[in-house]
Amino acid sequence: PPPPSAREIAERSWSARDQRTALEQSLAAWRQLAAAAPEDPLPWARLAEGQLNLAEWFVAGEGDLRATRAVLDEGLAASERALFALAPEFAARVGAGEAPETAFAAVPATAVEALLCYAALLWRYVAVDLRTAALYQARIEAALQRALALDPGSAAHRWLGILKARLPAALGGDLAAARQHFEAALRLDPASIVTRVDYAEHYAREARDRALWQRLLGEVTQLPADAIAARPAPERQAYQRAHLLLNHVDEVF
Repeated sequence: PPPPSAREIAERSWSARDQRTALEQSLAAWRQLAAAAPEDPLPWARLAEGQLNLAEWFVAGEGDLRATRAVLDEGLAASERALFALAPEFAARVGAGEAPETAFAAVPATAVEALLCYAALLWRYVAVDLRTAALYQARIEAALQRALALDPGSAAHRWLGILKARLPAALGGDLAAARQHFEAALRLDPASIVTRVDYAEHYAREARDRALWQRLLGEVTQLPADAIAARPAPERQAYQRAHLLLNHVDEVF
């Protein structure tokens, strides 16, 4: 049989990207596809999300801030390419000098996933060193609020919950608002493992709510392992993280 194409490699390894080897293989193939067809937003969108996954799931845990930021820098560049391709009016307004915070109003519903990924990458970049939060807080929140207006689904609420939980109060941090966003995300997607883990890791930790931490992570870890295999890669990765976090409850609290 003929060797698999770059697209076949990219898609096949993408579905298994909770394993670092598969993720890096997928990213290499998406880079090849982006170079071959730079006008196609899909490879850029996959590169953006994949770099976010690489930073969150693997590189950040190694403690090398410079390496983490390098991964996020590549992701942000790819997310901008995807967003500009999917939202040409937004691209034109930013190109004419308008601030992204107001130009986000031109992003259409078809680009909401790219907008969410851009906001998530920018937040992760800030979270590496919260001293930079003042530079980007308004842009991140504007992007997430636009995404929420376009598609009031659980992902936008989840990221707003993370943002509100982690930012200092002087920059818009608000634990009560964070909890409302996480609860909204769970109402919209009650089975989400990712939301439960983020709710625990970001809100419960900041609120010093040990009981909530244990309940949320316990709801995840009680799920049978064989039922997790069919879930998407982010859910599988969050399942593993829930076990790790729950085992360190005494260190956190």
